[in-house]
Amino acid sequence: IELAGANVKNTQINPHFWDTVTTKLLDDPVFGSIHTKILDTSIDTFDAKFQTKTLGAGAVTFAATRDLVRLYGDALGNTIATITGGYIGQILTILFPDALVTITDTGTGAADTVNLSVPFTSTAGDTMMLIYFGAWQELSRSVN
Repeated sequence: IELAGANVKNTQINPHFWDTVTTKLLDDPVFGSIHTKILDTSIDTFDAKFQTKTLGAGAVTFAATRDLVRLYGDALGNTIATITGGYIGQILTILFPDALVTITDTGTGAADTVNLSVPFTSTAGDTMMLIYFGAWQELSRSVN
């Protein structure tokens, strides 16, 4: 594979980077301007690495398919205990556009669980950052 003139044949790339539907030009902070494929033809170049997820009634888990997730809760609210789809070293940023999601602190360290300093209940505009090493660990949160 050649990106911006550099041979990256043996470089590990985020697996979510290669989800495909159509080719668009992206400005990547590491590789510069590159041609890649993105998942949804209706999204712009920023959204190529952005996931919008609406949780179903009673959902206690979701799959992170991007490093940046806009997470909507169900009208009755959701309490999330696990997040699947993570890869070692992934930093996940979650944007909360509503007050319908609680992220629970499992504290177990079991696969895909979320381990926080204390449980987190969203309000519109809040953010949370997690890192994955088999389980999710809290890096930061912002109540906006």
